Amino acid sequence: MPDSSPPARFLLFTVFLTGAAVLIIEVTATRLLAPYFGNTIYSLSSVLTVILGALSAGYYLGGRLADRFPHTRYFYSVIAVSGLALLLTKVLSTIILPLLSAVLGLDTGPLLASLLLFTLPAALLGTLSPYAIRLIHSSASASGVGSISGTVYFVSTLGSIAGSLGTGFFLIPLFGLDRIITATALGLVFLGIWGLKFRPAVQITLLFIAALILSRVFHNPPSPYPNTIFSMDGLYQKIYIVENNSRNPTARYLIQDRNFSAGIYLNSTDHVFEYTRYFSLYRVFMPRAKNILAVGGGGYTTPRHFLAEIPDARVDVAEIEPFLYPLSLKYLNLSPDARLNNFTTDARLFLRQADKPYDIIFADAYSSLLSIPVHLASREFFQLARDHLSPDGLFIGNFIGSFTPVKNSYLLSQIRTFINVFPNTYLFVHYPDRLDMSQNVIFLGLNSQDKPDLKTLLTRTPLLAVSDPLSHYIDPSKLELDHYPVFTDNYNPSEHFLAGDLRDSYTLHLK
Repeated sequence: MPDSSPPARFLLFTVFLTGAAVLIIEVTATRLLAPYFGNTIYSLSSVLTVILGALSAGYYLGGRLADRFPHTRYFYSVIAVSGLALLLTKVLSTIILPLLSAVLGLDTGPLLASLLLFTLPAALLGTLSPYAIRLIHSSASASGVGSISGTVYFVSTLGSIAGSLGTGFFLIPLFGLDRIITATALGLVFLGIWGLKFRPAVQITLLFIAALILSRVFHNPPSPYPNTIFSMDGLYQKIYIVENNSRNPTARYLIQDRNFSAGIYLNSTDHVFEYTRYFSLYRVFMPRAKNILAVGGGGYTTPRHFLAEIPDARVDVAEIEPFLYPLSLKYLNLSPDARLNNFTTDARLFLRQADKPYDIIFADAYSSLLSIPVHLASREFFQLARDHLSPDGLFIGNFIGSFTPVKNSYLLSQIRTFINVFPNTYLFVHYPDRLDMSQNVIFLGLNSQDKPDLKTLLTRTPLLAVSDPLSHYIDPSKLELDHYPVFTDNYNPSEHFLAGDLRDSYTLHLK
């Protein structure tokens, strides 16, 4: 016989909270994988697949357990155990993710990591809805099973909606992943213990212990980087500001997840990263630029170079991460400038709404193989950018990849996509003698159909930042590109190609 169940409203409230916990786990799971496997469709699909599969198993198991053990204490015991399982997930993630990312690619790594980390807590939480239906129906309720089932799943889904919106709009910007996961786990443990109806003194003691643990959790977790002077969870990636005191002059870096996005010298305006010197090629093709758009702000290093080198230029920056601009002002020596207009928005949305042409569109949103924004790497995006260039305008993009002619080469497909929109294209690399390795590749696309002689141009406009730039030039007409697809909004397998590129480069490295 079932035991004395709590009121149906309390059970429904419990279902609401556990439904919210499921989506908190799901949203934070994608962010937990991102530093190791990137913000790719593989990570998202893996998390969704594992969570849904675990919930399905939980629904089935919960129904059978509820029929066999229709007791409230089992229901709340499962909640407490699910919290412990989530705590275990948090601990194991620090071990499993670095190991798997070292040996598996972007395609298989997220799936195996998700299976190992999220199956158990999601399955346990999945058992609760059928369990609640059984408990409510066993009480003195006149409602039928169908009505109770609909109500339980309605309330659980409402909780999931609250968990999803609350995590994305509130929890992640304010608290960060470590705190959210740990607090959710402890909340489940406490909810389970509270529902087990211990004596008030025991419950108060447990609440006090949970508060002490949470007070420790809400201290900033240690950074994986030495000399970290600031860290936070941004809306899209984990953000670190790291200082390197061993360099002279001292360097300071912006790191997003595991990607070094920007760097500055505290007492020098020189370039920290060598590839950024090639952005000075704008002087060859568009030396009198007035209106400039930067797609991606990062540490705002290139926008500030434009402002310093072109006295009457105005630079618009479309940066989707809202925290980077104030962090650059505070930590990366960026000074407020009336000629710099920062827009917190997606670059493609910004371009669709832009009402003026740009002399230069500079895109530096592709600098990590783990987080290529595919909607900024398609033919439609490049066409949108070209439509917003002045007649003699210039598109400059910083891409990354290898020229190795493998079957599904991300870089060669990206070059073909770019040339499809900008037939007048110039490519520059930092290591022309190492085209088999992944490196930064600077794309320059001219809106004009005139094909100037590059050697004459470079002779006429010497670049102090780049020695012998002609030796770093790659003639795209000499590349075999016919077998590589053009990336479009409809067909863009860039993440699949990147996974293959990383796997091939890893294999070559082992050899």
